Amino acid sequence: MSGAASMIVRSPLRTKSLSSTIRTRIGSFPFFSILFPAPWTGDRRPMLHDTGVPWTGGALTLLAYHPWPEKYAIVTRLTMAYITPRSVRSADPDLPGLRLLLVRHGAVHNPQQLFYGRLPRFPLSAQGQAQAQATARFLAAFPVTALYTSPRLRARQTARIIQAYHPQRPLRVSSLLDEVRTGWQGAPASAIPEPLNLYDPPYHPDDETIAAVFARLDRFVRRVRRRHPGGTVVAVSHADPIAILTAGYAGRPLILASLRGPFYPPLASVTCLEFALDASRPVITVFDPAGTAERRP
Repeated sequence: MSGAASMIVRSPLRTKSLSSTIRTRIGSFPFFSILFPAPWTGDRRPMLHDTGVPWTGGALTLLAYHPWPEKYAIVTRLTMAYITPRSVRSADPDLPGLRLLLVRHGAVHNPQQLFYGRLPRFPLSAQGQAQAQATARFLAAFPVTALYTSPRLRARQTARIIQAYHPQRPLRVSSLLDEVRTGWQGAPASAIPEPLNLYDPPYHPDDETIAAVFARLDRFVRRVRRRHPGGTVVAVSHADPIAILTAGYAGRPLILASLRGPFYPPLASVTCLEFALDASRPVITVFDPAGTAERRP
């Protein structure tokens, strides 16, 4: 995408005088659509735009792709002006406020085209390093107070590149940010069912379920909200854990359709979860500083 773009706000809200589609011009930066599913009443559930996923509550999902943090403030004000989220599956409202910047690692060197999962020795490719550099430059504008990473090599390398712009912040490894545990790891990537399905049916009885991954990432969020109240925390993780966490906080059902397509985080993207003090769920914004969104699976 290039040139001037319109932000699209879609809402099935029936109790406020807000049209179903509001278009607002936000400069000339590239981004995708913003979806504001709001509280619904009656027997007919609204559907998430372009997904066919039934809505289960009043949370918001914000899918905005633009490269500069000053634009983020504009989007945040818009979300708070029109939507008052209602809790369905929410973070603890008694925890302190926090800005959590979830980063997906960059592209991986994988010449054999394996599904690597938690396997060791899968570093960033040259392209992935360049993507991580673009994301690190974007994050340099944020007042980062803490930096965490998954233990996987590709995530640690991405985090080290980001840390170079915040040398005063130690890098902490958290297993709660790890890739999904699945028996598919080591298999040819072409063998995995499409759309990418690691969950139903499970490959192995010990495979993580979507619900288990959400619970793991939610523990991480609760932990950093207590450790870094009011802070800005960067956490490098993986596509499915990030997609699952944001699906849960946005009130979407924890099923495969809630993770793929427009909800799948691009390589080296930044998913910002903005927890206001005492808020039951975050405002969610997805930035694409490396410009990888057009190449998502």
